[in-house]
Amino acid sequence: MTYQRFEELPVWQEAIRLAERVYELTENPTFARQRSLQDQLERAAVSISNNVAEGFERGTTQELLNFVYIARGSAGEVRSMLCLLERLARFAHLRPKIPAIKTMAESCSRQLRAWAGSLQESPIKGQRRLTQAVRNQADQKNERQLSTKHCRKKIKKVNLAAHQKRCDRALDFKFQILRFQINGAKSPLTYLPHGFLIAAATKRNRHGQSRSPYAHHFQRWNDEPGHAPELRRGLH
Repeated sequence: MTYQRFEELPVWQEAIRLAERVYELTENPTFARQRSLQDQLERAAVSISNNVAEGFERGTTQELLNFVYIARGSAGEVRSMLCLLERLARFAHLRPKIPAIKTMAESCSRQLRAWAGSLQESPIKGQRRLTQAVRNQADQKNERQLSTKHCRKKIKKVNLAAHQKRCDRALDFKFQILRFQINGAKSPLTYLPHGFLIAAATKRNRHGQSRSPYAHHFQRWNDEPGHAPELRRGLH
C-alpha cells in the first residue's frame, strides 16, 4: 500500500496515541518533583512520531531509513523509562497504567522494524530520485512476481490433479485384483488390459527398482505357465 501523507501511516498514528498516553501519565502531581524525568519521557514519546514524519517528508529512502531507526530508538527509550517508573516507590500508584503504555511502545518498535526491513530491500531510492524509468522497472518487477506466483499455483493444481488420477487408477486396479482373488481366478491377466499391466509392472525408478506396489503380483503371475511370451518379455 502506498501512502501520500505521513498522517496516513499506521505507525505514526500509533506513535501519536502513545504520546497522548504519556502526557496523560505525566500530568500526575507526582512528576512535579521530577521535572527532568517528566521532560525526558515526554520528549522521547514525541520524538517517535516527529522522526517518522520528518523522514517521510525528506524524499529519499536512505534518509527515511535513518529517521525510522531514530524513531525506533526513541520507542526503546520510552520503554526503558517506563521500566524505571515501575521500580520507583514514589510512582507505585501509577504502576497499573504503565503496562498498557509499554505495550504501545513495543507495537511502535515492531512496526518500525518491519518498515525498516522493507525499505532496505526496496530498489526505489526515494521520491526525489524516482524517475519514470525507475517506476517502469519497479512495475515490471511486480508483474514478474505476480506472474511467477500465478504459474506456481497453476502448476501445483496440475500436479495435484495428476497425482489424484494416479491414485484413483491404482486404487481401482487394487479392487480388481481383490475381486479376482475372491472369485478364485488364477490370474487377472486374462481380464485386465495387458498394456496397462505391463506399464504398471515395469515402471522403475533411477535405481532400477520397481515403482509399482503391485510388481510382485505381476512377477508371480508371469512365472506361472500359460502366460503369453510377449507378456513375460514386457515384465522383465
